[in-house]
Amino acid sequence: MQARKEKQNVGRLFKFIIITLLFVCVGTKAQLQVFSVKRTSFSSAVASDFSPVYYKNGLVFCSNALTASAVSIKSDEENLFNILFVSRKDSLTWKSPELFSNELFTILNEGPATFSPDGKMVFFARNNIVEGKFREINKPSNKYGIFSAELVDGAWSNISPFPHNNANYMLGTPSLSADGQRLYFASDMPGGYGGMDLYYCDLVNGEWLKPVNMGSSINTPNDEAYPFACPSGRLFFSSDGHNSMGGKDIFYTTIISGKWTVPVRLEGDINSTANDYGIVADINLDYGYFSSDRRKYADIYSFNASVPHFGPCEEPEPFEQCFKFFDERFTDTLHLEHEWYFGNGTVKKGISVEHCFSQPGNYIAVLTIKHFIADTSYSLAAEHHFDIGAGAYSGIIADNACVAKHSVEFMFPQENPLNKNYSCFWDFGQGFGPSGATNNFTFANVGTYTVKLGIEGTKDNSGRIFRKCFAKKIDVLGDYQQLAVFNKNTSTETAPVFVSENLYSQNSYRILNYYIGRFEGSKYALLNSLLDSLALNSLDFDENNLPLSGTVAILDNYIEILNNNADINLAVAVHQNNRNSSKYSLEQTVQVAESVEKYMAQRVINNARLTFSGYGDIRPVVTKSIENARLLNKRVEFIFIKNDDNPIKN
Repeated sequence: MQARKEKQNVGRLFKFIIITLLFVCVGTKAQLQVFSVKRTSFSSAVASDFSPVYYKNGLVFCSNALTASAVSIKSDEENLFNILFVSRKDSLTWKSPELFSNELFTILNEGPATFSPDGKMVFFARNNIVEGKFREINKPSNKYGIFSAELVDGAWSNISPFPHNNANYMLGTPSLSADGQRLYFASDMPGGYGGMDLYYCDLVNGEWLKPVNMGSSINTPNDEAYPFACPSGRLFFSSDGHNSMGGKDIFYTTIISGKWTVPVRLEGDINSTANDYGIVADINLDYGYFSSDRRKYADIYSFNASVPHFGPCEEPEPFEQCFKFFDERFTDTLHLEHEWYFGNGTVKKGISVEHCFSQPGNYIAVLTIKHFIADTSYSLAAEHHFDIGAGAYSGIIADNACVAKHSVEFMFPQENPLNKNYSCFWDFGQGFGPSGATNNFTFANVGTYTVKLGIEGTKDNSGRIFRKCFAKKIDVLGDYQQLAVFNKNTSTETAPVFVSENLYSQNSYRILNYYIGRFEGSKYALLNSLLDSLALNSLDFDENNLPLSGTVAILDNYIEILNNNADINLAVAVHQNNRNSSKYSLEQTVQVAESVEKYMAQRVINNARLTFSGYGDIRPVVTKSIENARLLNKRVEFIFIKNDDNPIKN
């Protein structure tokens, strides 16, 4: 059975690794689409179009395509850019692009542009010098600057240079904040981090204050440009200096507690291995436009969110509710002993004890009062049922670890303080998908995973949709033995360690009992008391690794527990210390596991509820070289799994 297979599996390890790597590389399920992306019909097939912004019922963008009004001036200069405007013909089609403004048109470059909230002022980039002979001013020394203009009687007038323009360096790709009080732009001015950096200027009492570099969390030694100040508060920009997929990618950041958050790259098909930049979107990032040169020329693409976009996910503090339990009836501490059982082997003693719960739910505490002298239990020992609600906690509630190929439950507390009407979107590594507040998932492979939960509420008066994202890391382990040790190591509860004198003999193993699942109530309190008494002994085997009479009596207790509790499965794990070679230790533990299996499987009703494994010395609990400490590694673990009707299958 399983113990016998442990030997064979060692020889197949290399082949298993290769198969696993192939499985991981090939995959079985495609990433869920986040955004549907489509090239716009008005994008030129022979020119570059980029940096769209919303204006009235259409888009204003930058292009080196020649419109009818520009041919006479720029017909010989394909790389010079104009500011164009395109409006919709209907909900599905666009009209042909046209020059946005004759007043802003020059013989050199114009664009990109950005507009004030009321649409009556435009800020745009262009060459600082636009007057003079073309051959004299069309030089690299003629830097870009930012200019503004006002809409007066239908015409753009009062064209003015931005006060921080400079002939020695560039200012470009401007974007106004939603309130019009801050202007973001890119510049290679001295004092930056290298290449083009992102800056902003605030408008105070009608004057633009000095430029502020956005700092090293945003700017890199490479180029950052094309900011877009979204009304949601996010700032989108393009960079080839962060962890891009290739070329420029579109990232976003926001201010939290006065600091810019670490940039996040937009997922899905918006970014590619080409240059992607110049995004504009609605307040919820449900739809918008961006530019990319993933074809021969830069084109403008539209995008629509297939699922809500939640942005960075926060990892809240783990759920924990602590309570004090006390007995008011009997306060005699001299003759009485109060013992509280909280399930899963957790016992605390005293008239008053404190216990913490890591998940909301319905719980049972068992109080047993023993007479100190006579060592007898009063019949009035009773169960106390109570509910632990989530209260003000918001976040993913789930176990911190699980076993691969076994389902684990993830839950979002419905009595959360975020939003009364909300929808849940879960991401188990394949992208967000709609689901309920509770979700069950089975991980196929071991490893550490991050599960994400997006919460979407309703729109407020400004059209903003409430969205929040939570994350939780979970360790997926290979078997129940690893899970039992993980739970024990991460538990705040402590228990004494018993080392029998028999452990100094060659074939003696200490006993450890573990619980996985909900073991609550008086029934399991009695079970725990029995298991505690069994753990004071050791399992002893002869030179052929067959159980001695005392060990048989102990195994009979475990058999009786299983036969009286059909909802319990058992995994038996045998471990050795590191006194001998790893090969010998493995062989010995496999033989012990087979010996225990042979005895128990014949006597347990439905032996499919049993698994037996020998692990040698590969999973020590103590790494010290001191002999007495190493003895703790020589153990047989009885792992009880509360699994109702489903037998375990490792």
